[in-house]
Amino acid sequence: MIPYDNSFSPPAIVLPVTVTGVIQTHPDITAQGLIDTGADITAIPASLQEKLDLYPFSRLQMEDARGVKEVVYTYEVMLVHR
Repeated sequence: MIPYDNSFSPPAIVLPVTVTGVIQTHPDITAQGLIDTGADITAIPASLQEKLDLYPFSRLQMEDARGVKEVVYTYEVMLVHR
């Protein structure tokens, strides 16, 4: 069983995840991934997008829990739990 990280409220699953672009040959980056099985999308921090030099794949309009809408770019990446 995967332990929950109690630093989140409520506790959540956090795993090391390697992120890499599917087209670019930049190095892989390993980061802590917050695993949310009920999420509508998978997101990575903008800092990882910049470090991996990812190119936008498309864009979509997101709405947060407060009803604030924002257009965001999407990127194609590969995520691997190691």
